[in-house]
Amino acid sequence: MFTIQSHGIKYERETFSYAQNKLIQSQSPIRICGSPTGAGKTYAFLELAKTELVFFVVPTQALAKDIKKTAIEKVKLPRVEIWDFTTTLEWIKQGEEPWRERKRHLEDMAAKGGIIIATLEALANLVLGKPGLKNVDTGVRDLLWKIKHLVFDEAHTLNERAFGLVHFMIMLIANSKDAPKLSLLSATHSNLFSDFIKAGDLPDGFIDSFDEKIENTEYDRPIHGDVEVAFHDKSLLEMVEELGVPQLNNSSLLLIYDSLAKFVADENALARIFDNCGYAPNQIILINGQDKQTAYSWGSSGFDGGRAPLPRHKIIIGTSAVEMGVNFKVNQAIIEHGIDAAALLQRIGRVARGADCGRVEVCRSSLSKRKKLSFIQTLSKLSGNYTITALRQELALNPLRKINTQRARELGKAYWSMLSRQHPSLIYGAAKPAVETLSSQNKSVLGLLSFLHYICSKNEWYHKRPFKKWLKQIDRTLQDVRGFSPTVRVRFKNNEAGSCEGEYNRDWVVSKLVSPDAYDSENDVYIYNKSREKYLRDKPSPISYEIYSPFGGIIQITARNIDDARKQYFNRLEAQGGRYGREPGFEEALKFIQMTGLLARDDEMDSLCETI
Repeated sequence: MFTIQSHGIKYERETFSYAQNKLIQSQSPIRICGSPTGAGKTYAFLELAKTELVFFVVPTQALAKDIKKTAIEKVKLPRVEIWDFTTTLEWIKQGEEPWRERKRHLEDMAAKGGIIIATLEALANLVLGKPGLKNVDTGVRDLLWKIKHLVFDEAHTLNERAFGLVHFMIMLIANSKDAPKLSLLSATHSNLFSDFIKAGDLPDGFIDSFDEKIENTEYDRPIHGDVEVAFHDKSLLEMVEELGVPQLNNSSLLLIYDSLAKFVADENALARIFDNCGYAPNQIILINGQDKQTAYSWGSSGFDGGRAPLPRHKIIIGTSAVEMGVNFKVNQAIIEHGIDAAALLQRIGRVARGADCGRVEVCRSSLSKRKKLSFIQTLSKLSGNYTITALRQELALNPLRKINTQRARELGKAYWSMLSRQHPSLIYGAAKPAVETLSSQNKSVLGLLSFLHYICSKNEWYHKRPFKKWLKQIDRTLQDVRGFSPTVRVRFKNNEAGSCEGEYNRDWVVSKLVSPDAYDSENDVYIYNKSREKYLRDKPSPISYEIYSPFGGIIQITARNIDDARKQYFNRLEAQGGRYGREPGFEEALKFIQMTGLLARDDEMDSLCETI
């Protein structure tokens, strides 16, 4: 066990810290800021939004609502808008076209200032030209010309597809006059992005990378009190059974699972423990991709569901969604350790905010094998007191998270290539200055995907038709802002009066649940007549992937996860070298697939209907 010492920040100008001042005053087009949760990264942009338009990208709807509340109640911003799926539905119910409303936001706020808080999907739809499908003339041009700051909050949570989109935006911003400043914010150390920003695509002096100055004594505002961290080679349920629920006065207990399936398996056992400790089901809230969609758990526990806890909630049970910026009043936590050091530090950072002290029990992950990960091996041996700065410098924590920068760069160029065909006005109109600048610098934005299209246009061969079909499906995959994680609607019967219904990842449903009891073809809903835990498989079932081949037909693969599917798919294609190796584009297609990881899945054949 070790203790992370209390720490805080000092004010340098009025009530602004070092990092806040840098974010407000830096003239660099691209700024990368590492600053602990609660240090005020977001507040700096709320201050800028008093006179300028800030486009603030967040990973979750809960975080968007949390920021909006702060902007209105504490900063008194006159104009705050949220772009997400919920607001889209509200506009549709009111008979309004969502993209027309959003275009008005950009036009009105460009002159007067304000903040637009958007999910990554909303930004991607704007950039990928989706408004044009609704005959609304807005897109990346307005993003470049009307806003002053494009901000990615909780940037450490971005996946490779999202980093590809960020790289595309960086190319535009770094090579366009009067473009907005782009900021990557993270509660982890700024060195998380060191490889990403050394891509070689950016002019010298365009990046300002810095971390908040953390003080261990004599600070003006506390960020965290002392936090004890203990490691256990036990499951989360075993730790709850062993420790019970501690006395909770003015704070809550936080439980974090790595696996939603593991929580589903544990849900009723947790309910019995909490009941024995005197906690009613409505004092417990679940925050995860499924239960946040409805007022109650999709299981039979009777726990509340939602995006943020209410004052009555004394126990918060979540998955990785709780790592993303929303503040909880939590002084004690029992957590699985997450996929890497960045995830673990984020989870620890949920505890003991302000001057309060706290304790975190770190359990064995339900996702990892028995072998301990290197950062757990190192941290579990630590003892004594550590400053947060010293802890970050531990060898096992560098890098905190590995980012495939080569993949991000190639995906960024693939976005550029796809948009130049699907929406040419976006690229050669809105992004013309960037195109001209990059051309004059002899820097190519035309990556492998553009080269594959060039090969296809200049050559004739027997399998050209399926090759063109595969390229079309790759463009379609890039346009899918979900990162091609198809969803299905599911309905369960819990112990409340009504049923719980919502959307969730189709691969998860196929892998983790047995076949549904019925299918509502009119509303496209998979119906389960009992509560969720009744349908959980003892062991996950392999997922069937139907993936287009550049050489014709569909390749069928059965795999445990998407990474395994990529590996099998690539090996199957590579093995066809004897037959197709001399054809145009063979080597280039393999290289593109390997570098980008894109799988052009067949959404018609790759279907849950086969399991009913």
